[in-house]
Amino acid sequence: MKLIIINALPTSMIFGKKVDAWWFEKNGFEVEFLDISNIFFSNEEIISYYGGNTDYRYKAPNQTSVNSMTDLLKKLDDINKNNSVIYYLSRSIYRTTKDEKVLKYIQSKNIILFFKAFETEPIPNNFYLNLVYKLRMLKRKINNINIKPDVYFGCGEVSRTLVTFIFPKTKFIPISSPKIEWQKKENVIQKDYIVFVDESIEYEPDAKMQNKVSCINLNAYYRRMNKLFDNLEEWLGILVIIGASGKYIYPENRFGDREIIYKKTFSLIEHATLVVGHTSSALDHNIKCKKPMLFIDDKSFTQYKRDGFKTAIPLIGNKIYMSDEVTKEDIENILKKENKDFHRLVNDYFKEDGVNEDYREIMAKAFRECIANKIQT
Repeated sequence: MKLIIINALPTSMIFGKKVDAWWFEKNGFEVEFLDISNIFFSNEEIISYYGGNTDYRYKAPNQTSVNSMTDLLKKLDDINKNNSVIYYLSRSIYRTTKDEKVLKYIQSKNIILFFKAFETEPIPNNFYLNLVYKLRMLKRKINNINIKPDVYFGCGEVSRTLVTFIFPKTKFIPISSPKIEWQKKENVIQKDYIVFVDESIEYEPDAKMQNKVSCINLNAYYRRMNKLFDNLEEWLGILVIIGASGKYIYPENRFGDREIIYKKTFSLIEHATLVVGHTSSALDHNIKCKKPMLFIDDKSFTQYKRDGFKTAIPLIGNKIYMSDEVTKEDIENILKKENKDFHRLVNDYFKEDGVNEDYREIMAKAFRECIANKIQT
C-alpha cells in the first residue's frame, strides 16, 4: 500500500526523525513524501529556516517539492484512493498554515486522512489562564469546523479529550510520544556532569522564518550563562556539558570552552546529575528521566521567547530562575525536590496507561487496517 506523507511546513532533521518516513519504507510501505512548504512560505523564509546547519533539512524517501497549489491538486487527483492513505503532518488541532483548500480537496476525493500531534498544549492550573485556554480551544474547533480527518494519533489523555471536542467524528488512536525516547539510553560520558540543554539562541530556525528575535543581547546572555555554569561547577564539583540539538553548528565555542556534544541530548539528560535549560522541546525527555532541573530565564529574552515558557512550565512544575540570580541554596533545594507528579504527567501528555508498543508500529497497523476496511466496504 502507498503512504503519502504531506508537510506544509519546512521539515527539520529533528522533526523528520520523529516522523521517520524511512522506517515505514523499510517496513513494507510505498512511501511518497510531498513537501508543499513552498506553497505557503517564500524561498527566503525557507532558506532562513535551514540556515543554521546545512544538514538541518530532513531528506525523506521519494521526496518531492511541490511549488504550486495547481501542481499539488494534480498530484492528489492521481492518488489511488483504494490503496493509499495520506498522513498529513502540519495540521493537528492547530492551524499552522492556511491549508483549508488542500484538506477539503483531500476529503472531496475520499482519501483516508490521518492527523497527528506529538505534543499537547498543557492545561493551565491558573483560573484566568484556564479560561483563556478554553476560549482558544473553542476558536480552534471553529477553525476546524469543515476539516474531518478519519484518524488522529495523539499522546496522552489530554490529547484524547481535545480531539474528541474538536473532531467529534474522528477516531482517536493513542501512541507514545516520539518526543521521549522510552528505551534506556546509553551513557556517552563516564563521569558525573551537569547538562545544559541548548536551544540555539544564536540561530533559531522558527524565529528566523517568522522574522522574530528571542534574545536582544547575545553577548550578555552568554556572559551570564557562563557565570552560572562557573557557579554550578564550583558548588557541585562537576563540569557542565553543552547538549546541542544540531539546529545550529557553532563556528566558535560561546560556552567558555566547555564540551559541546551534538545530537546526544536525550542520553545526556538521562544520565545527568542536574539538567539546565529554558524552552527546548528536548526537556520533555526529563519527564521520563525525573532528573532535577534548573529552569532558566534571562534578562535578554524577548516576549516571543518567554511565550515558549507557557507550554513548558505546567509540565516541568518548576520555578523559573533568572540566570544571574541562582544561588547555591536554590540548587540544593532543586536537588532535593522529588517529582511526585511523574505518572500523572506521562498519562496526561505523553503516553496513556497501557500504550507500550512503539508508536510507528501502532501507526503502521492503523494505516493497513484502514485500507483493509475500505477494500471490504
